[in-house]
Amino acid sequence: MKVNASKEIQNNESLAGWIILHGLTEALPNRDDFDQVAEKGRGVDDQIRLDIKLNIGGIDIDFLALCKDWQNQVESMIQKEAEILIANKFSDITDIMYDLEERLKPEIKKRLEGWESDSTL
Repeated sequence: MKVNASKEIQNNESLAGWIILHGLTEALPNRDDFDQVAEKGRGVDDQIRLDIKLNIGGIDIDFLALCKDWQNQVESMIQKEAEILIANKFSDITDIMYDLEERLKPEIKKRLEGWESDSTL
Protein backbone atom coordinates (compact mmCIF):
# COMPACT_ATOMS: atom_id res chain seq x y z
CA MET A 1 0.00 0.00 0.00
CA LYS A 2 1.41 3.38 -0.98
CA VAL A 3 1.27 5.78 1.96
CA ASN A 4 1.85 9.53 1.72
CA ALA A 5 4.60 9.52 4.35
CA SER A 6 5.13 13.28 4.04
CA LYS A 7 1.50 14.00 4.95
CA GLU A 8 1.47 11.54 7.85
CA ILE A 9 4.79 12.69 9.30
CA GLN A 10 3.83 16.38 9.08
CA ASN A 11 0.66 15.69 11.07
CA ASN A 12 1.91 15.66 14.67
CA GLU A 13 -1.28 13.91 15.80
CA SER A 14 -0.92 11.03 13.34
CA LEU A 15 0.08 7.74 14.95
CA ALA A 16 0.92 6.45 11.48
CA GLY A 17 3.33 9.36 11.01
CA TRP A 18 5.09 8.61 14.29
CA ILE A 19 5.37 4.90 13.41
CA ILE A 20 6.70 5.67 9.92
CA LEU A 21 9.24 8.15 11.27
CA HIS A 22 10.34 5.79 14.04
CA GLY A 23 10.58 2.88 11.62
CA LEU A 24 12.65 4.89 9.16
CA THR A 25 15.03 6.24 11.77
CA GLU A 26 15.49 2.78 13.30
CA ALA A 27 15.94 1.02 9.95
CA LEU A 28 17.93 3.80 8.30
CA PRO A 29 20.19 5.43 10.91
CA ASN A 30 22.52 6.64 8.15
CA ARG A 31 21.25 9.93 6.67
CA ASP A 32 22.36 8.93 3.15
CA ASP A 33 20.22 5.76 3.26
CA PHE A 34 17.26 7.81 4.48
CA ASP A 35 17.74 10.32 1.66
CA GLN A 36 17.86 7.49 -0.91
CA VAL A 37 14.58 6.01 0.32
CA ALA A 38 12.98 9.46 0.40
CA GLU A 39 14.19 10.27 -3.11
CA LYS A 40 12.91 6.93 -4.46
CA GLY A 41 9.45 7.62 -3.01
CA ARG A 42 9.25 11.30 -3.99
CA GLY A 43 6.47 12.11 -6.42
CA VAL A 44 5.98 15.00 -8.84
CA ASP A 45 4.16 16.90 -6.07
CA ASP A 46 7.30 16.59 -3.89
CA GLN A 47 5.40 14.35 -1.45
CA ILE A 48 7.14 11.15 -0.36
CA ARG A 49 5.03 8.04 -0.86
CA LEU A 50 6.34 4.82 0.60
CA ASP A 51 5.13 1.31 0.02
CA ILE A 52 4.24 0.15 3.54
CA LYS A 53 3.08 -3.41 4.00
CA LEU A 54 1.70 -4.96 7.15
CA ASN A 55 1.08 -8.67 6.92
CA ILE A 56 -0.12 -10.81 9.80
CA GLY A 57 -0.34 -14.55 9.23
CA GLY A 58 -0.45 -14.09 5.48
CA ILE A 59 -3.24 -11.52 5.66
CA ASP A 60 -2.52 -8.02 4.37
CA ILE A 61 -3.61 -5.32 6.82
CA ASP A 62 -4.40 -1.72 5.86
CA PHE A 63 -1.66 0.11 7.74
CA LEU A 64 -3.35 3.53 7.86
CA ALA A 65 -6.73 2.10 8.88
CA LEU A 66 -5.08 0.06 11.64
CA CYS A 67 -3.21 3.14 12.94
CA LYS A 68 -6.35 5.30 12.87
CA ASP A 69 -8.44 2.64 14.65
CA TRP A 70 -5.74 2.10 17.24
CA GLN A 71 -5.35 5.84 17.81
CA ASN A 72 -9.12 6.26 18.20
CA GLN A 73 -9.30 3.39 20.69
CA VAL A 74 -6.42 4.78 22.77
CA GLU A 75 -7.93 8.29 22.72
CA SER A 76 -11.29 6.86 23.79
CA MET A 77 -9.69 4.96 26.69
CA ILE A 78 -7.79 8.05 27.79
CA GLN A 79 -10.93 10.20 27.61
CA LYS A 80 -12.96 7.69 29.66
CA GLU A 81 -10.23 7.48 32.30
CA ALA A 82 -9.93 11.28 32.41
CA GLU A 83 -13.71 11.61 32.86
CA ILE A 84 -13.57 9.15 35.77
CA LEU A 85 -10.66 11.00 37.39
CA ILE A 86 -12.35 14.38 37.00
CA ALA A 87 -15.65 13.03 38.38
CA ASN A 88 -13.79 11.63 41.39
CA LYS A 89 -12.08 14.97 41.99
CA PHE A 90 -15.40 16.84 41.80
CA SER A 91 -16.88 14.31 44.20
CA ASP A 92 -13.96 14.91 46.59
CA ILE A 93 -14.43 18.68 46.33
CA THR A 94 -18.16 18.33 46.96
CA ASP A 95 -17.47 16.21 50.04
CA ILE A 96 -14.99 18.80 51.32
CA MET A 97 -17.49 21.62 50.75
CA TYR A 98 -20.27 19.77 52.66
CA ASP A 99 -17.84 19.01 55.49
CA LEU A 100 -16.76 22.64 55.64
CA GLU A 101 -20.38 23.78 55.61
CA GLU A 102 -21.22 21.47 58.53
CA ARG A 103 -18.25 22.76 60.54
CA LEU A 104 -19.11 26.40 59.86
CA LYS A 105 -22.85 26.19 60.61
CA PRO A 106 -22.44 26.44 64.42
CA GLU A 107 -20.08 29.43 64.09
CA ILE A 108 -22.44 31.19 61.66
CA LYS A 109 -25.41 30.51 63.94
CA LYS A 110 -23.51 31.89 66.95
CA ARG A 111 -22.53 35.07 65.10
CA LEU A 112 -26.06 35.61 63.76
CA GLU A 113 -27.46 35.25 67.29
CA GLY A 114 -24.82 37.70 68.51
CA TRP A 115 -25.76 40.25 65.86
CA GLU A 116 -29.47 39.82 66.64
CA SER A 117 -28.88 40.37 70.34
CA ASP A 118 -26.67 43.42 69.61
CA SER A 119 -29.34 44.94 67.38
CA THR A 120 -32.10 44.60 70.00
CA LEU A 121 -30.16 46.63 72.56
